[in-house]
Amino acid sequence: MPDPSASTEEMDRLFQPRSRLLAMAAFEAALAAASADAGLVPKAAAAVIAEVCASESFDADEIADAQRLAGNPAIPFVRQLTERVARRDADAAGWVHVGATSQDVIDTATMLLARDALAILGRDLQRLRDSLALLAAREAETPMIGRTLLQQAIPITLGFKLAGWLAGLDRTAAGLAALTSTALALQFGGPVGTLAAFGEDGPVVAEKLAAHLGLPCPPLSWHTERSRIVEIGAWLGMLTGLLGKIAGDIILAMQTEVAELGEPAAAGRGGSSAMPHKRNPVMTTFAVAAATRTPHLVGALFACLAQQQERAAGAWHAEWPLLPQLFGHAHAATVAVLDTIEGLSIDAGAMARNLEATRGLIYAERLTAAMIPHLGRSEAHRLVEAWCREAVARGQPLADIAESHRPRHLPALTAEALREVFDPAEQIAAATRAVEALLRQRT
Repeated sequence: MPDPSASTEEMDRLFQPRSRLLAMAAFEAALAAASADAGLVPKAAAAVIAEVCASESFDADEIADAQRLAGNPAIPFVRQLTERVARRDADAAGWVHVGATSQDVIDTATMLLARDALAILGRDLQRLRDSLALLAAREAETPMIGRTLLQQAIPITLGFKLAGWLAGLDRTAAGLAALTSTALALQFGGPVGTLAAFGEDGPVVAEKLAAHLGLPCPPLSWHTERSRIVEIGAWLGMLTGLLGKIAGDIILAMQTEVAELGEPAAAGRGGSSAMPHKRNPVMTTFAVAAATRTPHLVGALFACLAQQQERAAGAWHAEWPLLPQLFGHAHAATVAVLDTIEGLSIDAGAMARNLEATRGLIYAERLTAAMIPHLGRSEAHRLVEAWCREAVARGQPLADIAESHRPRHLPALTAEALREVFDPAEQIAAATRAVEALLRQRT
């Protein structure tokens, strides 16, 4: 079982050694087929190669051991493939891997796995966005306090908070669509990227190879132009970071003194080994852990951009474990937040109580605004600041303090107008309108 803060079983299966070898085999089968389509490889030989690629179980342990001497897994893999093709047809074995280089096999296999991994993330990200949209609509008018710098600010609604989470994920999902069409691409260039082994037929073979694999065919190989890999990694880092923000907000809202939100309840979930009364955050902590680990992995990918000449010594190799880890963290965080949102516990009563926690200090901004036409900005701000200190010192509601001073300082402001200052209806309505605007834009 994978560490639930680092990956998921589904993502681990996708990036296990056997899956990578199958992706490499898919490249070799497609290369033989594309070369045969271009009339450069006998069709019978291409058929044998494809059959072996589809039916043989490659020895992952042997390939891993041989990689220590070979420098990369493609060399021992191609050797195994050639041997197994030769057992069926000695002549066909001579057509394995013709015109390609190790990096073509490894990078294209990475792109095939990344395509599948992005599809998994896209599926679960869509579920999460749908759940957030439904919840935001349902809670569009549920009052709660907004917080800035971890302090109470002014009233918002729970729907507004959820909509803020959703807006970030919507932008990220739009980036996924662009990523799939621009970053994913065939890698095919031969020894230095020129496809010289194919002569004038190189572009034709490349187009046919890309078509067989269902990948875009770039105009040039990208052996040491690694922006595609970094673009995928950066997107994964952004997604995981946004999920960490959502999870972090929920963790803060689960604090005993706040108690506005909670993870889904289940037997044995969130218990403490020492304190039976506790209900700890669980899935949200996994998401925060994943988001905390992610930035240095993305940074390492950026460091890998500076690759030497036509084939890198070390920087390319450094990339290999980074994308699988980033995909694992991103999916772990997605699943954790999805689980939480789909069963989110909401305590509207606690939200209402917390709105009253400051005895009206959260309306100081509105009070200042109501006084400005009568006193000017500087004097209004000075008085309200003093009244807030007085309210805290006396333990009295700010409304009562303001009313006691109103006859002297604000005779033109009626008692009824003052009462309206401390009514959150206008602020709640503004938050609700913002939620509705976002949801309309999404449809």
